Amino acid sequence: MAPDADVFFPLQEPQPFVAPPRSGWLEALYKILPIVEWLPAYSWQEHGIKDLSGGITLGCILVAQSLAHADLCKVQLIHGPYSCIMPPILYSLFGTCVHSSVGTGGLISLLTGEQLDHYGDLEQRTHAGAIFTLLVGIVITLMGVFRLAFLVRFLSRPALSGFITASAILIMASQIKPMLGLPKSDTGGIFAIVWSHPRDLQDVRLATVAMSLCALAYLTAIKSLKSVHWILKLLGDFKELTLLAFSAIFATRFAQDFGISVVGDVPAGLPSSSWPLRTSEDLALAQEMLPGATMVALVTFLSSFAGAKKFAMQAGYQVIAINELLALGFANLGGALYGAVPTQIGLSRMGIAYSTGVMSQLGANVWVAVVVALVLKLFSSYLHLVCPPPAEAFRS
Repeated sequence: MAPDADVFFPLQEPQPFVAPPRSGWLEALYKILPIVEWLPAYSWQEHGIKDLSGGITLGCILVAQSLAHADLCKVQLIHGPYSCIMPPILYSLFGTCVHSSVGTGGLISLLTGEQLDHYGDLEQRTHAGAIFTLLVGIVITLMGVFRLAFLVRFLSRPALSGFITASAILIMASQIKPMLGLPKSDTGGIFAIVWSHPRDLQDVRLATVAMSLCALAYLTAIKSLKSVHWILKLLGDFKELTLLAFSAIFATRFAQDFGISVVGDVPAGLPSSSWPLRTSEDLALAQEMLPGATMVALVTFLSSFAGAKKFAMQAGYQVIAINELLALGFANLGGALYGAVPTQIGLSRMGIAYSTGVMSQLGANVWVAVVVALVLKLFSSYLHLVCPPPAEAFRS
């Protein structure tokens, strides 16, 4: 899914839950941990149902998106959902944007994949990805500690728009080969990707192409058909998840006959925690990746804060840049302990949170993490049937 997917703003703006201001010696604590201020005054009866329904919707969407984003990062696919459990919970403690949905994202995943591309095989890249996420978290946290949020003043809308558009083009170009059933390879850039395809046309798998086109057609058509029937609306609201389900059903019957590849075995259950920097080689690797991690950290904050500020202005509340830095930093630090890839605030998911009436961090992040954890705990044994082509389609 493109990082700047269309965002829906309803005519009747939902009023998010924001606790009344406090004063006194607790002010410092409220500034560091906003949840301490708003959670005690939270009305479960008034806001609970909306947050729960919005969280379930976002969680189901994020399961599907994160699998595709992990492939962009060039790590084991299961580490996509792993990245959507601890980071959202940590963000909910420190973040100030009611509608921010923290998880994997196309833009940051693309940049991370470019940094990890030359680090050995898939298992080595996955371990390097955890180290990279740790570095990203450290850099963002230090930016918050040293109050470097003023960097957002230098963020121009044309520059950010061009950067996001370019990343979408690169994402789509990088997925041409997988959608044609061709193996991925190091190509040296977008022009090499495009020009290499004519030489590979004799190896195209027609079944994979057909499945990719069907996936794209489904995602395009379901948006227009949502208003026809309530079943189509339900399918449209969970289009990414239903696409994965349809592809898994297809794979059980026809993947082997038509030579369509599937994801393969994935670990069952929830991730276990471990410190990424275990050896001297890991420390040397971290030093080597630090410049790239710094760049990704800057992009993570700038793109995330731009989206958060946009929705906060729309809904009539304020976001605090320092808090957002600390929240994103701690989210990535905590995620790295569970093998996560770098996480950011998803602009398209914020649009969903806004349109579904999410009222607090419980709906935007906490319930989302619970849903992802339940899917991994109960249904991870079925993820090996997912076909890559549909994943490539809804990511682009």
